[in-house]
Amino acid sequence: MALLAEIIGVIGVALILYAYFALQSSRMSPSQPRFHLINFLGAMAVIFSLIYDWNLAQFVLEAVWAALSVLGLVICLRRRQPAEDSHGN
Repeated sequence: MALLAEIIGVIGVALILYAYFALQSSRMSPSQPRFHLINFLGAMAVIFSLIYDWNLAQFVLEAVWAALSVLGLVICLRRRQPAEDSHGN
């Protein structure tokens, strides 16, 4: 099981790096929900791997990364909702 956790952790790192590369190369924008979703999934995968090889500093980093990704995702989704007209309809 430890090997599987390590593989999942490496996949998580790859997801985070992919999102960063896609952002830097203009293939993805922070206004896209998938950017935040990929970051969240990557952080959660790394956190999963820490169950078998604990590192407090890494856990704190990934937990904050995941929380900020959820915040970004919520903001993106709220912006995509159609605005109500001035009459509240």
